[in-house]
Amino acid sequence: MEVEALQPTDVRESLAAIATAHQTVTQDVPDSRQGGDDPDYWESILEANAAAVLERLPCAALEDGYAVRYRFFERSEAELRVRPFVARTTTDVSAVRAALIWHPPPDGGLASERMRHSRDAELLYQHFSYTPSALGAFQYWLAIQEIWASGAWVHTQVIVDHAHFAEVVSGPDWQVLREVESYEPAVVRGADASAHLATLLYSPLHRHSIAMQRIEIKPDHSVVYAEPITVAAGPRGFVA
Repeated sequence: MEVEALQPTDVRESLAAIATAHQTVTQDVPDSRQGGDDPDYWESILEANAAAVLERLPCAALEDGYAVRYRFFERSEAELRVRPFVARTTTDVSAVRAALIWHPPPDGGLASERMRHSRDAELLYQHFSYTPSALGAFQYWLAIQEIWASGAWVHTQVIVDHAHFAEVVSGPDWQVLREVESYEPAVVRGADASAHLATLLYSPLHRHSIAMQRIEIKPDHSVVYAEPITVAAGPRGFVA
């Protein structure tokens, strides 16, 4: 199977599309929450963000007549504990929300904890499709990350290329721990509609670091994370 490196221009355009979606939602959805744990507010703004992101990432698509919906549970420090799911736009989802239990997003917690009692393949992933290309797999992963809206993802940057990597690690107190062959996100596509994505992610949480993250997109379009490998470490960061 061939490793396909993404063009930095395509990566930047995809990330810029997400930034535009965020800006649109911020402008269009007023802060109408009654408090920090107001379910109606968080569910509405997350649903608006999911729709805006999908509208701007042309390689990722949701079935016609369906929308991403949410069940909000609580705020835990800076983390919004939510479960996204997909339903027809005409469906009253109050019963679905009531039946859901929380588990960590794909990029958080232990794998056993994420998958315990999970019906995400049925309730979420199976309703999506993506263009059968490296860019399609990458944009689909970005869309899913945005849909889960984890606290870690909010502060994460995707490393675009070697120049971007070098810019980050040029700051004080950075140490490159491992050399990598490619700094651009890369994809290996399987014959069964699966894909494996590898990308460098920069996080300023706890300690500034850049890690190589491997993600598997399964044939049912579910997303599974492998353990990250730290490539570079910097100064003390912050806790969101």
